[in-house]
Amino acid sequence: MEAVSDKKKKLNKVKISSNKWLVEFQYTLPNLLIVCLMVAYIYCAITTLGGNYPIFPPNYFTISWILALFFPVFAIAYIGTGIRIRVNEIMEVFRQEQLWCVYYPEDGDRAEVKFLRFLWTRHDEYYNPVAFGLFSILAGSFVFIICSIIMAHLGVPLRGLVAVPVKNIIEMQPDPKYFSVLRTLRFGTEPWVIPVGSGFLGSVSGALVFLLRRFQTFDLRPMAFLQISVALVAGTFCGAFITLISPRPELGVIAFIVGFLSAINVDFLSRLMRKQFARLTGISLQKDIPTDLAAIVKNNEAIDSLNAISIYSIRELANADPVRLYMVLPQQIKIVNVMIDQALLCFYFHSLIKELEAVHIQLFTQLVLALNTGFSRNSITWTNEPSILDDGGPKDINLLKRTKEIIEGKLDHRILGLLLQEYRDGLLINNHEEECSFL
Repeated sequence: MEAVSDKKKKLNKVKISSNKWLVEFQYTLPNLLIVCLMVAYIYCAITTLGGNYPIFPPNYFTISWILALFFPVFAIAYIGTGIRIRVNEIMEVFRQEQLWCVYYPEDGDRAEVKFLRFLWTRHDEYYNPVAFGLFSILAGSFVFIICSIIMAHLGVPLRGLVAVPVKNIIEMQPDPKYFSVLRTLRFGTEPWVIPVGSGFLGSVSGALVFLLRRFQTFDLRPMAFLQISVALVAGTFCGAFITLISPRPELGVIAFIVGFLSAINVDFLSRLMRKQFARLTGISLQKDIPTDLAAIVKNNEAIDSLNAISIYSIRELANADPVRLYMVLPQQIKIVNVMIDQALLCFYFHSLIKELEAVHIQLFTQLVLALNTGFSRNSITWTNEPSILDDGGPKDINLLKRTKEIIEGKLDHRILGLLLQEYRDGLLINNHEEECSFL
């Protein structure tokens, strides 16, 4: 009988592994197809436009190509490598403690496969490879078109381009033809080119910094490339509007700064225009509603990531699905859990938060552990004499009553199952016959 049981277990493990491989393949295949389509698009663009805008040998239009191709190539690299890192990190954390039973308690051994499918579905909501491909190509196209227009007005011809001979570079001898564009910049008859070009270069520079910083933290989503496209257009038009005020080349610095900041944060330009419009017209505009997330999240980039999925308050953070937060926040899973834990405490006991912090209770799970004497199967043994804030006074009694209502009402059943192992083992998971079930 034991041999038959061991054989069944081995077959079950093989079946689970094959199902996991099929799920991985199902969600990885579209990524590979998108990468192939993007590579084909880049090849067609180079071969079609290479006649009038050659990329090699090195010339002035090589700069346009490098800047334009950076965005789709960057997206391809992220789809191929960085896009799986967060999924693997989440699965590793869940695998260590069998946390997928919290999401699929009645599925036993199938819970891991179901959770993996659920995780990839959530992943595609925020990291859709089709959106990555389209928006990165859009950003690259904007860069190439604007850069080519600016170069055309600087006097760079389509054919017979001036390139720097390799011999001159090695011997460090200046080539008079190489400085023809610089002379056009200084003495050209179209002074608007400098402010417009400065706004464009500022947007491109900000976009490069923005992408590299997001890639470093693995917090890059398709909307980032759409934001860059908007910033490229906004920075270029900002330079054009500055030219209408005064065509002096010195104003190009302002255009560069506005383009750079717009690429880093797309809301910068809209806020700047709102303030200037209100100041010039005297009209009182509606003020932005402040967020209270800063009371918990001490990281501006993390707050921006939460705002990107429409989470603007502690209430929304406390009620959000943890897996969604794991997917969009670049922090480690344990740090995200601490954020959720603090949000629960602030949400339920906002009026007592300072008093609780004074007795070193900063997490909701700490409060739950302080108010009970132990977790048993299907139940919690609550303390009869709570002594946290006022030695068993009215505050402690109300604190215990409210906490019992939250736990017994199962208001945050799944969240507490992920945050607190004692809660998960006592109230969520039945370890009988190694199966998981809600009790």
